[in-house]
Amino acid sequence: METKQYIESGILELYVYGLLSEAENIEVAEMAKKNPAINDEIIAIEKAIVALSSSFSPFHSVANYEKIKAKLELKHADVIELEPSRNWSQYMGWAAAIILLLGIGYQYNQLDQTSNKVTTTTIEKVKLEKDLNALQLKNMANEPSVGVVRGEC
Repeated sequence: METKQYIESGILELYVYGLLSEAENIEVAEMAKKNPAINDEIIAIEKAIVALSSSFSPFHSVANYEKIKAKLELKHADVIELEPSRNWSQYMGWAAAIILLLGIGYQYNQLDQTSNKVTTTTIEKVKLEKDLNALQLKNMANEPSVGVVRGEC
């Protein structure tokens, strides 16, 4: 009775349609291996599906196919070789893109050189300011001595 209930439950149809989960598919496959009645029912369902689908598909005989082919067949004409079109605007676009790329590279190079010059000039400025401060301190230290030499005291 268990086999009959299993067949009537509708699970075999879902199995054939591929609508079961993986665990349920494995269970049905195991049942089909163990019970030939279930396996026969699965085969019968598959045959019924194939018969149903073939009854809805159109049948065209070979003669119909040949008639359709003859009506569609065109007279063979000489093939005219066409020269490939040259799209100069495309080449101009690529040339403009390359020139733009080179220009951007040149501008980047100039910016890098200018940045290096600014950095070098800033370093030199800081060095000169340090030297100026050092010379001013020496000058202030030497002023009393110069004042004595001049006779200002």
